Amino acid sequence: MKKLSVAVAVCAVLASSYASAEVRINGFASIVGGKSLEDDRGRYGYDDDISFKNESVFALQLSTDLQEKLSATAQIVARGNNDFDAEFEWAYLTYEFNDEFQLSAGKMRVPFYRYSDFIDVGYA
Repeated sequence: MKKLSVAVAVCAVLASSYASAEVRINGFASIVGGKSLEDDRGRYGYDDDISFKNESVFALQLSTDLQEKLSATAQIVARGNNDFDAEFEWAYLTYEFNDEFQLSAGKMRVPFYRYSDFIDVGYA
């Protein structure tokens, strides 16, 4: 939670200096419920009571153009198996040198052909 507070403070400082920047907010949710039909043992983290925590996910993605060639992107994810504690899944800055070359720096997933952009969503 302390990391989230620091990240929000940094975003607020950046946002104040770029108050006219257009922020795009996208989100997704995957609500999954389950229950084990066997009383004596559970399966995949489920027991004989219905639960929505094991595989449910909620997320917000924020992106903005800070300057003509500089953009910022962040994704905040809350997973049920983590008591829905929100964490930055990734947050990075991208500078576009030209149409063919860009440089990104920050916290990112391994970019397997952009698979990491929609791994939690389920489809693209």
